Amino acid sequence: MTAERLGLIQRDANVRWVDVNSTPAPLEQQHAKQQGTNEVTQQDPAQDPGSVLFDREDLEAWAEDIAPLPQPSYDAAVAGAINVALGKTDPEAVSKALAKATGMEPELALQYVQECFTMYHRAAVKATGMADEAAEKVFERAQQATPTRLHEAIQRLVYAQAGRLFGELARDFRVANPPDLSAFREQGFQTAIDRETGEVLLQKNGGTWRRLSGLGL
Repeated sequence: MTAERLGLIQRDANVRWVDVNSTPAPLEQQHAKQQGTNEVTQQDPAQDPGSVLFDREDLEAWAEDIAPLPQPSYDAAVAGAINVALGKTDPEAVSKALAKATGMEPELALQYVQECFTMYHRAAVKATGMADEAAEKVFERAQQATPTRLHEAIQRLVYAQAGRLFGELARDFRVANPPDLSAFREQGFQTAIDRETGEVLLQKNGGTWRRLSGLGL
């Protein structure tokens, strides 16, 4: 079933098919953590499967494109795209192997691999909550430092449309690579790094700790 392939639907506890975007979020996802008076409540793409990370129309278009593929060919295309994301191979090599294994035209095989990779790569970037260039640094660090966690994050994104683990990789990157805060210290700010989120926190004159990202600087 194509919808099941893409994680659009899943079995519930009663073994019924349900839309993943209509299932209630876990309790811990329903309560936002407030860290200061300047905070604005936003939906965290890293916590929300599918409805935020993916465009529904894009998913349905992709589902239509791959509907004729037999399951082994679809699995091979997705596995190839995952290996591309892990830096283990390149799209051309994957498409050649896919074409040889399935008998499809090499150009079509390459189209499938690239389309799959592009769609999920965009979702992964969105799940980090960071700009494209910064997200690429997150992926590069994860490839080198924590390839197993990166693989797990990709698997969760592809098969469950869940981006939480990419959010954690982004947090770890921020903690390991804090920005230069000397200019703030020179202006009398106290600085700190939130170990839970990787966010830079600022405080002045004993006031409230505030997130740098929320100050609009």
